Amino acid sequence: MAEEKQKKKKAGIIRRILKCIGLAVLSLLLILAIVFQAPWKVTTLLLIVLAACTILPRKMRKWFWLSTAAVLVALIIWIFLPEDNEGWRPYTFDEELAALEAKYTIPGEKNAEKIYSKIIEGYSYYKFHPDFLERQQQRLTLSEPWLSKDFPELAKWLKGNESRIATLMQASKINACRFPVDVDFVVTSSYERNRYSTLRYGAFLLIRGANNDIAEERIDEALNKYICALRIGNHLCQQQKLFDLIIGFYIEELALTQLNRFVIEGRPTAEQLQLISDSSGNLKNNWCSDFSKGLEFDKLFWKNAFGRSYEVDNKERVRISRNPAKVMGNLFFRRKLSRHFRDRDPHKAYVILAWFFLPSTPQKVAEIVDTTIESYHPMAQPEFDWNKESAETALHLKFNYPHMIRSVIIEDNYIDEHYRSFHDRYLTLIVLRRGSRLLVAIKQYHIKNDTWPANLDLIKSNVPVEALIDPLTGNQFAYKNHGERFSLYGEATNIWPK
Repeated sequence: MAEEKQKKKKAGIIRRILKCIGLAVLSLLLILAIVFQAPWKVTTLLLIVLAACTILPRKMRKWFWLSTAAVLVALIIWIFLPEDNEGWRPYTFDEELAALEAKYTIPGEKNAEKIYSKIIEGYSYYKFHPDFLERQQQRLTLSEPWLSKDFPELAKWLKGNESRIATLMQASKINACRFPVDVDFVVTSSYERNRYSTLRYGAFLLIRGANNDIAEERIDEALNKYICALRIGNHLCQQQKLFDLIIGFYIEELALTQLNRFVIEGRPTAEQLQLISDSSGNLKNNWCSDFSKGLEFDKLFWKNAFGRSYEVDNKERVRISRNPAKVMGNLFFRRKLSRHFRDRDPHKAYVILAWFFLPSTPQKVAEIVDTTIESYHPMAQPEFDWNKESAETALHLKFNYPHMIRSVIIEDNYIDEHYRSFHDRYLTLIVLRRGSRLLVAIKQYHIKNDTWPANLDLIKSNVPVEALIDPLTGNQFAYKNHGERFSLYGEATNIWPK
């Protein structure tokens, strides 16, 4: 009997110790949930379990645990039940996309996209890119004048592309251009992929042809091609996606560089110089509106990215995605998970975890994205201090969905650095545009006086006031006369020699 009592007493002590350890672990988890701002559903669940172990009367506890077990069994059964996925698709913010399209729509006859689409839809890499040339030859023909006798195969290739050049020239005569907005996070449409390639390699095609025209003294044809490339770049700069603007900047810079070479080293007439001056002067951008449009696109892009955690059917019913593992794989790793993994039934277990973590509706996700992107709107203002470091250098550790969104957008994608880099490229292009206006005025002075101007004051009256100012510093561009040559440069960019 004494031995049995001793065993019961020992078992009771062990149960009390285990209970204390369990309560301590629950309490610690609850404290951590509060400190690290876990989702309220998780915090509530921990509170309920802790209350059941301490406050709930002892007689009621077994019913609580029986109910909990029943719920768990029901959830396990649900995980392995067949799922009706017919008609369900990832949730997308279609109304916002339609509003965005309507806001910037351009009537068909006034939209250069209608002409570009003729060659975009039939785009083929080998028709736009002379891959039969060695890489060094490709760079040379794109950056310097070249003769047909030196590159006969390239000259023949250009001849075969005359119809495409004519289509590009036709599109460039229309001032406005608006391409369809593609905000799909996972799949880029073939039209958008072809569009980037068509316009980029189309500009290369024009510039190579112009370089050949310059070498063989077909000056007017060359200028028309250079200016066409400029306008292609400017058409891209009219888009909403910042990536379009970056490509547009690159194309413009390439075309302006070739025009600058002709202005200073060639023998342009007064009419040709005026044409070049007007063409570069007509290239307009506004940082505030351009960047604000880019933020509008980024908002919708990220809403659709995180909205894929939900699904919607034809009756507008919304539910948590039945394959969130695939969604998270695309979102965080930018790769598709294996079919074997995606098709396994147990992935539905993630829906239960997602219910604790995700906001109740995609609209609440949209509000979080809006708040995150809105924090970058001050960058669109002229008075924004770009020398000041971003306050968002690091994000505190939190276990909630708003923090995850901010972490993916801000930290994983270095969005602050991306926007600052975009601003730098923007200013670099403005420097080159203004520099081109100055080079034309310098050449006009040289034609008239048979010498380069001693300083920029001598050409002030022939250029707009802002053309003399380096946008990076707000100071006048630096100019030096070296006798038979000169140099023109800004704080961070050489304008001439390039």
